[in-house]
Amino acid sequence: MGYRSCYGHELTGELIKKDEFSDLLLSGHAKSVAEQHICSFFNAKYAQLLSTASAGLKSSLMSLRPTPGNTVVVPRVGFISEINMILSAGLIPIILDVDKDNHLSPSALADYLSTNPKPIAIIVSHLDGSSANITEILRIARDVPIIEDCAQSFGAKFNNKYVGTFGKFGCFSFNCNKIISSGEGGLVLCANQEDYINIVRYSNNGSDLSSGLLFNNESFFGENYAIADVCSALIAMQLQEFNYIKESLFKNYKHVTSLLKR
Repeated sequence: MGYRSCYGHELTGELIKKDEFSDLLLSGHAKSVAEQHICSFFNAKYAQLLSTASAGLKSSLMSLRPTPGNTVVVPRVGFISEINMILSAGLIPIILDVDKDNHLSPSALADYLSTNPKPIAIIVSHLDGSSANITEILRIARDVPIIEDCAQSFGAKFNNKYVGTFGKFGCFSFNCNKIISSGEGGLVLCANQEDYINIVRYSNNGSDLSSGLLFNNESFFGENYAIADVCSALIAMQLQEFNYIKESLFKNYKHVTSLLKR
């Protein structure tokens, strides 16, 4: 289930039932329906669909209410948007070494935390459909918030639990080369209501979505990271067929590896 499979793009036409898709899109509730499906799939408490995974990373960082100049730990191998979002939030990336699988090295993290001021967050990248050693990283991080970048690993598990549900925030991508694809799209998962409200506020110009654009004493600076209804509907439809997508990926993987073995 890797990043380069581009299977969501290929299967979208097969999986979309046009009448059901049209009804969902015209209902005006595509986003909320998709988020309900997502929460059920991941057994997560809160889900917020956004325009991109990068928007999810930025919203997660800003939801921590950082001070400019705070540090954020990030692995040496990953996608450039991790660094871009750290810098755009006015924060300083601390780039640490990776293990043999190109994931954040727990030992490098332990060494850094033992001799340096506590960072405001640690970004953990799960690459190519696999997982970092997230439980060991959580143990070492202690009370430092973990932001999981799962853009390349939708549906991957570690110790029988989905990546993106271990840390404070889990960020996902639905762009054109992902397993589930809506052309563009992102997602943030979290388990804490206050964290969820902060994600909603930041991604909606700092306002509250509970009753339209509401600004009050709890509001803070935000940006517009709204996802299009058509993208939400595409995500909802494909998520219902995720087992078929996964089985097709494994079938394709076995076929390709059998050819290589020859």
